[in-house]
Formats: sequence, structure tokens, C-alpha cells
Amino acid sequence: MDQWKVLAYYKQPEISKALVENAANREVAGRLLNGMYDKRPDVLQYEADVVSWVQRGVTSFHYSVELWRNPMLAGDEKARIGWDLVLDMDSSQGIELAKDYALVICKVLKKYGIENQFIKFSGSRGFHIILPWKMFPYEINYEPLRNKYPEIPRAIARFLKSEIAKIKSFQFIELEENWGKRHMFRAPYSLNEKTWLVSIPISSENLKNFKTDFAKPESVRMNQINTPEKGEAEQFLIEVLDWNSSVTKEESKKEIPIIQRYDKIPEQLFPPCMKIISSGLEDGKKRSLFALIQFLRCSNWTEHDIRNYVFEWNKKNTPNLSLSIIDSTLRYNLMKDPVPPPNCRIYYEGIKVCNPDSICEKIKNPVSYGFKKSGPKDNIYKCSTCSKGFPSMKSLNVHRTRMH
Repeated sequence: MDQWKVLAYYKQPEISKALVENAANREVAGRLLNGMYDKRPDVLQYEADVVSWVQRGVTSFHYSVELWRNPMLAGDEKARIGWDLVLDMDSSQGIELAKDYALVICKVLKKYGIENQFIKFSGSRGFHIILPWKMFPYEINYEPLRNKYPEIPRAIARFLKSEIAKIKSFQFIELEENWGKRHMFRAPYSLNEKTWLVSIPISSENLKNFKTDFAKPESVRMNQINTPEKGEAEQFLIEVLDWNSSVTKEESKKEIPIIQRYDKIPEQLFPPCMKIISSGLEDGKKRSLFALIQFLRCSNWTEHDIRNYVFEWNKKNTPNLSLSIIDSTLRYNLMKDPVPPPNCRIYYEGIKVCNPDSICEKIKNPVSYGFKKSGPKDNIYKCSTCSKGFPSMKSLNVHRTRMH
């Protein structure tokens, strides 16, 4: 395509407007006809910028998957405010196979409650299915989700590959999963220099009937796309993390030994903070639920006992947490290796359950309270790899370092 035709395409007000609107909070890179990228990082702020870039040789526009407080700080993780999930598929056997693959992905996503996928043609041999940041929860297990890039997108891609394999075998198509930092994708309504077709958005209803003729620059129409709902992908993400945790455990040939004590810590030996939590709460229930589950696990309670205790505890809360929150939090935490609850005391002071006694003054974590109060015993700590017992955690750690 001649440069003046490229300029004429991008000069269309609806095209330049869409490029600028979709570039909000994103690093933007222009690609030149020789395949090289223009300077990075950069931003698109005005419609006139689009024309200016094309006049200096840019033929296509690319956006960062990551969203930034200030895109000129791209790469500084403190400036990241989120990320979109961009599922990028490419078919070596033609667009029809890529379309079939995209339709199966849409089917799987709908199965998990995601109705408003953003779909677009790549401009060449595949499609992009985008789940905007708005769909995901702000945090998972009390950690900001924005910091879980790229590991969460990679886990989602692996999960979808597994789900797709249950439905249909695709031997000549690849779903990208190896995102790196500052990963980019072709912007909606950008040209593709390899084909001179446009990377146009497509509604899920029109995907089945899509033809590449629809993506010719002279045929492009501005399409209305379903608006994503806030938190729409939250339950889907929980399913992905559950699946990923179970697969990781199965694939691991050598698990990290877990410090365990032979006997279960009874409720009468709970520290004051856990006793207050166990009596039921009005505020801070979600944060307390996380701490309570981890405390019980590290206190040698079985999964069955933990589930029963937590559901009974919830009946004492005012108001109760929803059963879906209880169930999803249990499933997420019980699938992972046990880790201690948060250390004393800032966390527990924040939820107003910290009421320390003389034993609390001598410990750093609530789990230590019951061990301390029950008094010294011989070989009360055991190695989960070889089951050998030790009189102290220090001696167990020495054993683990030397033997495992």
C-alpha cells in the first residue's frame, strides 16, 4: 500500500479517534514499514498525533498489555495500575481454523460466566480475544492482582489450552502464553503491514461469519462491542488458580518439606487473636477468614476439620459472609501448600482482634502460641519428607538443609 493511502486511512476522524481513545493508560509504539519499532515508550494523546506519526513513516500502532499510571514510566512496576488479558492465537493453516479455535475459546469462557469478550481480527492469520482489566478483581488472596503479571496471564493460557483439549484437537494453531514485561499487541483499527488488512473488532455473534474481506481498509465499519462488566472474570480466575495449583502439585517431583507438629492444637490453646476471630465478627471478616484458615492448617488441623470449623464460625458473624466467598477462599487456600498466617501484630491490630497476653510477648506468629503454651515436648516437630521428629524448629531446619 502506498504511503499516501496509509495516511488517508488513518486521517479518517473515526479511526484516529478510536486509536487515541483505546490508547488511554497504555504505552504505544509505532511500527515502521521495515518492521522496526519507533521510539519507546511513547503515548498517543491527540488525534493529530496519529497523523503526525504516520507522516514520519509509521504504518501500524501497537499497545501495551499493561496499563500504566503514566505510560512514559512503562517498565516501572510501581507505575502499573493493571493489565488486560490478550489471548493471541495464530494459525499456520488459514483463517478458518483460527476462527474455529477462537469460537471454542469463547465457548469455554462463556462456560465460566464471561459473556462480554472483546474479539478482534489480528489483520493476518488469527484473532485476539481480550478480557479487559475491569473484568478482574482488584486483589486475590489479599495481594494486588496488578502485581501478578505475567504469571496470571500465563496460568490462564495454560488453563484454556487444557480446557480446549477436552473439546477438540488443534494441531496447527498456537495460543501464546509466554508473555514478557512490556508485551504489546496490535491496536484495534490499526493496519497490518503484511496484509494491509485492518485489525478490526468483531462481536462474538459475528465471529462465525467473519471474512477477511470485512477487514479491507475501504470496507471497515466502526463496530459496537459488548461492554465488560466489573468483576465478570472473578470466578473464572478462581477456577484457573485452583486448576493451576493442582497441576503444579502433580508436576512437582519434590515438594518443599512442611514443618508439622504431631498433635493438633486444640481450640483452648488458640492465641487471643484467634479466639476473638472464632467468636464471630462484625468487621474485618474477609481478612480474618484468610488468617484463620492458614492458622488452622499450620496447627495440624485436617481439611475436613477446617471446613467444618470455618462454616460454623461464619454462622457467628454479623452479618454472615456469603457461602460463595467462604467456599472460594477455602478452595483457593487449601489447594496451596500451608503457609503461616500473617505475623503479629500490625495485621491483627488492623482488624481489631489483637489482645496480647504474656505469651504473645514472646512470639512473632500466632501459630507459635499453642506450641509455646502446651510446654516443651520431645521431638514435637517432624519433617514431612521423611517423618523424622525433632525437639525444635531449629534442629528440623538443620536436618532439612543437610538431608533434603
